[in-house]
Amino acid sequence: MKTKALNTSRSVKRCAAYVRVSTEEQAAKEYSSLDAQQERIAALVEQRKSDGWKLTETYRDAGFSAKDTNRPAMKQLIRDAQDHKFDMLIVYKFDRLSRSVLDGARLMEFFKNQDILFVSVTENFDTATPSGELMVNNMFSMGQWERRMISIRTKDKIVAERAKGMWTGGCPPLGYDLIKPKGLKVNPKEAEQVQTMFRLYLEQQSLDRALKLINGKYRTKRWTPENGQIKGGKPFFKSTFIHILKNPLYIGKVRCHDDLADGQHEAIIEPKVFEDVQQLFARNFSHQSSVGKNKKEFLLKGMI
Repeated sequence: MKTKALNTSRSVKRCAAYVRVSTEEQAAKEYSSLDAQQERIAALVEQRKSDGWKLTETYRDAGFSAKDTNRPAMKQLIRDAQDHKFDMLIVYKFDRLSRSVLDGARLMEFFKNQDILFVSVTENFDTATPSGELMVNNMFSMGQWERRMISIRTKDKIVAERAKGMWTGGCPPLGYDLIKPKGLKVNPKEAEQVQTMFRLYLEQQSLDRALKLINGKYRTKRWTPENGQIKGGKPFFKSTFIHILKNPLYIGKVRCHDDLADGQHEAIIEPKVFEDVQQLFARNFSHQSSVGKNKKEFLLKGMI
């Protein structure tokens, strides 16, 4: 895949800068790597001022991964490229653009079709040559490999933390509030709600009857993540109810694959109550399976 060589005959080459960081923590710093990337790009443009380079557009994606192109500034960049608002795209490093071989190749082909040149500040490749094209593809391959390695290391870290009984993030379960960075504390009001849910299931001996009573009194946990979008506060589905009743977190345990580790949080449900609920589940499931099986085996029963 080739890109057009720099057209030095143009009096002005309108340059667009694209900068990206992958976490909101980096983006929130007073002097983030976004600023550092942008300064390096601006410095390169200034050095090539005599060649007609002029920085006219800047696109910033703060807190977005490069695993795909679903990023606000990237989407705007693509729209502006289609409208021919710039002649050259400059990034600090190739992996700022993409860490996916497929997405990277598609973007490079797109820029080629739009007659847009592509430049990296730190990787001095001539993408107008076959060897330069090969180097660009290798860079995207390395970026994708690095992203996969980060994913593996993150999963290993989560497993290690769970083995120590730590909460590993996400929406806090009903009955608990988050303690930063990774901890849970009992929410007394919600804990009472959880205890009521276990009690009602044992009393009613039926998920449907217990769920009807639960939805007449309670709603799912309301939670506001870092993006500020409120979640929860809705009626319980049967699947949500079952998840709560079968969650060992409520007896002070943390699931780690097929094992349970002692959690670093306080239990809400007594082990005996939790065990009684699991046994009731087993009996009800066994009964339902038997009924379902009989219905299939005796479809003509009572008809002759």
